[in-house]
Amino acid sequence: MPILAGQIVLASDTAPPAATRCRAYSSAGVPGTTNGATTLVPLGAETYDTAGMHSTVINTSRITVPVSGAYLIIAQIAWATNASGRRGIFVRKNAGGNGGAGTQIMVTSQAASPMSGTTISVQDVLELASGDHVEMWAYQSSGVALDVSSGETNTFLTVILQAS
Repeated sequence: MPILAGQIVLASDTAPPAATRCRAYSSAGVPGTTNGATTLVPLGAETYDTAGMHSTVINTSRITVPVSGAYLIIAQIAWATNASGRRGIFVRKNAGGNGGAGTQIMVTSQAASPMSGTTISVQDVLELASGDHVEMWAYQSSGVALDVSSGETNTFLTVILQAS
């Protein structure tokens, strides 16, 4: 916007538009995830959602992008303490809550931590089209049912528009 001589300019006149971003987290955790199976992670609360990308009532596992572009996606899952087996995180696009549907866009796994609960994360910048949604699944092979931890810093999914 051109500024004319003598014109009063407010900070809000020059501020960039709010970023298109959402960070939703597991407010209740996921009790007793099944050994050897993937479990969809519901996200019952939000740290922020500037563009109506997430609902805490319907399809709470999803973050849906409003515009096409390159998005930074960060997914993290924390598990209760158990030193056996592996922990994994899977992120899928347009799966509709079905771990075998849509497209797997990110995955990682690691051995369980022998000293404390295991936390793993994965991130990437990926092209998404308007209306695409992303969800994450937890996997564990501890030999027993194992809880996914709740909380804003433990289990979360973040989607931030980088370029449209």
